Amino acid sequence: MDIYKNLFIDTAALLKPIGYTKKRSFFYLKKENNWGVIDFQKSTKTTATNTLFTINLGICSSVLRAWRSRLMPGEDLASPPDLLQCQWQMRIGDLLPRPGDHWWEINENTSYEALSKDVFSFILDLAVPKIEKYIKDESLEEYWLEGKNGGLTPAGVYRSLAVLLKTYNRDNLDEFIKKWKEAEKRNINLVNQFLTDLGYEEGKTS
Repeated sequence: MDIYKNLFIDTAALLKPIGYTKKRSFFYLKKENNWGVIDFQKSTKTTATNTLFTINLGICSSVLRAWRSRLMPGEDLASPPDLLQCQWQMRIGDLLPRPGDHWWEINENTSYEALSKDVFSFILDLAVPKIEKYIKDESLEEYWLEGKNGGLTPAGVYRSLAVLLKTYNRDNLDEFIKKWKEAEKRNINLVNQFLTDLGYEEGKTS
């Protein structure tokens, strides 16, 4: 019995009723014009007899994805993104009361029933609600404005927020840009170039 393979198959059946579709090593959900991703990642320490794996979460904003495609054309924007294309990412272990990496191990003594029960609990109780909470662009804005990064560098957070706030004509755009310029004084030329490419003009939200 290939426990890992069967677990992946059964996870597909678990997630299908709530809108997720299986693709390679991940499952994706299209909602609010964005994409949610639940990704199974094998450890490099996996051997022929021991499989170590964890679960990663991702959210891909279609607005941010389209913006990136202007700079790097060729991506099929209609296809489901993989985890690396998601602007918001999180390890499943980060959702635990004591955040940290969480890995499952499959070996000759593994009980499929016990393993699948534990994994499915993590997915339904932690992963699915977290993706549901942040899959809207508005929710991503709030998350990043709170100072959280979700896998992005500080510069990446500023750029992503600038694109979203400008796209949706948010009232706090000018205030945010001032804060960004103050924080990135050493890279002000790069910031100004990005804002020019974005079509930003202070006091205008069209």
